Amino acid sequence: MRLPLTHTFIDIRTDFGFKRLFGSPKRAHILMRFLNALFEGRMVITEVNFKDKEMLPEDPEGKRTIYDVYCTTQNGHHFILEMQMLETKNFMKRILFYTSDAIRTQLLSGENYTIQPVYSIVITDFDLSQLPKRLVNEAVFMERNSCTVVSEDVILFFVSLNQVSKAWKDCHSELERLLYLVKNMRTMSKKSEAYKSGEYKEIFDAAECDRMANEELVAYSDSYWRMLEIREAINEAAEKAAKEAAEKAAEKAVEKGRKEGIQENAQRILNMIKDGCTMDQIYKDLSHLTNHNE
Repeated sequence: MRLPLTHTFIDIRTDFGFKRLFGSPKRAHILMRFLNALFEGRMVITEVNFKDKEMLPEDPEGKRTIYDVYCTTQNGHHFILEMQMLETKNFMKRILFYTSDAIRTQLLSGENYTIQPVYSIVITDFDLSQLPKRLVNEAVFMERNSCTVVSEDVILFFVSLNQVSKAWKDCHSELERLLYLVKNMRTMSKKSEAYKSGEYKEIFDAAECDRMANEELVAYSDSYWRMLEIREAINEAAEKAAKEAAEKAAEKAVEKGRKEGIQENAQRILNMIKDGCTMDQIYKDLSHLTNHNE
């Protein structure tokens, strides 16, 4: 137990907060609101059925798949929703693994390969290094040279909270406003313009600490502090790796400079020999050069 916290509202980016807002059957309308904002009319979702968030492997020693949110819609499409605070090693491979499991488990032995589309929606609190810096990046199977779409049975959405406008007044779409709440809920109050508008009351109600039972507050507190600890540990590891890389680069630069200096002196000696200089003259010249450099 790590209370007390002084938040009016929980941090939705925590594991507890994210699942409370988007992974609860009694708040399915909030999840549908977000999905419909993301698709902007390309698809209209009127029903979601939550599925088991843990998928066990067939092999006892196989790796489990544990989703933040996993559901299907009224047309049978599969949706995976994940929240990621920091870019970790093999992050993209993990998302592909999770997505593949949602495809693999759709079919039984003997069935043909009629599968329902799988949409993996990953909300990150950072910009992915291999993608353009924009609010939403969408990935499908494409032919590399012609950029022709091969299949849309798997679509990956990468949504960057880092690209959300810094001010509420600058959020002009439903998706931008919802993501602004996800990113900033912990620091907001009931005096916030977003709260006073009443348009997102259901989200503020779900995130309000005073509306939560004691055991929920304890679970949130643990989730919040764990998020901060993980972030600090990863940042420290990244700083250490960067420092080590910088030191190695500096050592290489020094070594390269030494080698270049040796080569330069060797060429200088050769030129003096060709010009008929004596060894005493060559020695005096190099001594003068060394003292000058020091």
